[in-house]
Amino acid sequence: EARDNLKGNWGTAILVCLIVALVTDGLSMVPVVGWFLSALFAGQFIVGGLIYFIKLNRKQDAGVGSIFQDFGKNWIDNFLTYLLQQAYTILWMFLFIVPGLVKMYSYSMTMYLKSQKPQMGHNEAITLSRKLMDGNKYRLFCLHFSFIGWALLSVLTFGIGFIWLLPYMQSSIVAFYEDIYTEYTFKNQSVEDTSASQNQIEEQ
Repeated sequence: EARDNLKGNWGTAILVCLIVALVTDGLSMVPVVGWFLSALFAGQFIVGGLIYFIKLNRKQDAGVGSIFQDFGKNWIDNFLTYLLQQAYTILWMFLFIVPGLVKMYSYSMTMYLKSQKPQMGHNEAITLSRKLMDGNKYRLFCLHFSFIGWALLSVLTFGIGFIWLLPYMQSSIVAFYEDIYTEYTFKNQSVEDTSASQNQIEEQ
């Protein structure tokens, strides 16, 4: 599915990943000022990149401009959500590595949710991410692990291979997110419908 989505869109997808990586990783290599700017804008650029890939997955018009969608309106909110997500993960890591890794996967869909539901609160997005990932953490781990061969090849090419690997991975994880979100929504809607039917029967 990810490869199909990227057909004819590799150039733009690569550019989006490079811009996001420049802000989230590149700036952090610059002492003090770079760290500050990276921390301040990482959440927004991550959300912008996810908006692009989700549009791509839904066969909608997607361009580099997706990165800056609602930039002025939501960047502070995205910054706070990303900061809180990272803080929770680090706190769990301080306890034990394994629980920290488990929680990292539990919170991993937080920014995906914020990209589609900007009005969602910080803790609300983190909580919903935990619910989405309930029973799906190992699936995402396996998806990540499936790219290890490509990652090793990318290292052997002195990092050049990552130019193609990053959009491939991101497109795949977005497809995973869309799948588990649809599954979660359908399951909860079925529960609500069943509950409503039972209430109607009791009233009759």
